[in-house]
Amino acid sequence: MAKLVPEEWWARRGVRWGVVITVWVVLYGAFAAFLHFVLHRSWTDTLVFVVVQLVINLVVQWLLLRGQQPTPRRPG
Repeated sequence: MAKLVPEEWWARRGVRWGVVITVWVVLYGAFAAFLHFVLHRSWTDTLVFVVVQLVINLVVQWLLLRGQQPTPRRPG
């Protein structure tokens, strides 16, 4: 009988989401700072950009999860 291998720390859902959120905050935060300090955009423009990107990312993730779910059987 095969011995069960304990789950690796990076395979845990909480760790993966923590890494995803951290990378997202760093990347979009850096780009927001670039927009503000280098391209001289207002903070409102940069915050709108970050919020739009957040909504797009969440919707895409939701659509990907919906696409992976099996279609329920319908009587008929």
